[in-house]
Amino acid sequence: MKRINNLTRIILCTISLIVILSLSVGISLCIYHNTFAYAEDIDNEEVYLGGFPIGIDAKSQYFIVDELINVTSSNGSFSPALLAGVEKGDLLVTINGKIISGPETIADAVKSGNEIVLSVKRGRKLIDISIKPEYDVTQKTYKLGFGIKNDLIGIGTMTFLTKDGRFGALGHLIEDEFGHSSVYQSGNIFPCTVTGYNVAEPNVPGELRGAVDFSDSIGKIEKNVFCGIFGSFSVEMNDLKKVTIGSKTDVRPGKAEILTTIDDKGPKLYEIDIIKVVEQDKPADKSMVIRVTDKRLKMTTGGILQGMSGSPIIQNGKLVGAVTHVFNADATKGYGVYIDWMLEEII
Repeated sequence: MKRINNLTRIILCTISLIVILSLSVGISLCIYHNTFAYAEDIDNEEVYLGGFPIGIDAKSQYFIVDELINVTSSNGSFSPALLAGVEKGDLLVTINGKIISGPETIADAVKSGNEIVLSVKRGRKLIDISIKPEYDVTQKTYKLGFGIKNDLIGIGTMTFLTKDGRFGALGHLIEDEFGHSSVYQSGNIFPCTVTGYNVAEPNVPGELRGAVDFSDSIGKIEKNVFCGIFGSFSVEMNDLKKVTIGSKTDVRPGKAEILTTIDDKGPKLYEIDIIKVVEQDKPADKSMVIRVTDKRLKMTTGGILQGMSGSPIIQNGKLVGAVTHVFNADATKGYGVYIDWMLEEII
């Protein structure tokens, strides 16, 4: 993921593993609540079908150390933060007792050159680290020697929208390269146009590429859990098709379809087989194993691509799940999550 400093421009996003589509290894399961509100009467209700790409800008409640940077000083080139014990992935809480609301908070604290105390979260620990800023002779200012970020940028696929303007997308957890996920509980989604893709190859998953208009938010992210991102949608849904909701008890091994977008012509249905159905009595990922059988999709993309996560899975005319993972060794295969678990998150 890369940071976007100017959200008013349209950028070309190269898809990252973190946000877009998880591989069959390395997905983290988030235990997010202790009681379940599964509604047995969801079967035969209707929602609006997604299948279209969205740009995602997920915000962290903390600034995160994402790089350690050498400071060019009269004493040599080194990172004071690294020497003091700061690590990549540390969550910044306070500096000299003041909550860190942005880079300016840090700049104000270090401009005098006096030693500062940085409080960071690392795992379950809160650690105080004393750091003496170093004067950068090239930029004529005191520095601590680290870079920070507080967002994840990428694209994924919308799964469904409800008539009251709620959405569910992605089908899996947003997680950064440091394993942080629970800190990303807000943000926005934006319009996205698919501009191309890299074809999947053996042991090398392919990926969608898309242009995202970060000047025009179409919804707010309010929740990030194991089965996707959820929130409010702010655009008219007149052009979207309605679909009947199925439940996990409806899902059977056999023929099905996914609705996904691989070009600028919009969502299309592609044939798949559901080759394994997992019995789950409580929310969990990897609810089913799917295999792409559609000749068009296999010949163009090679199978499931990063960026397709969240693509609706439809069986017997009902929405029963969403694509979540692609198998690293075989891009025609992947996992899906039951739509039941996603719908719980908007009840």
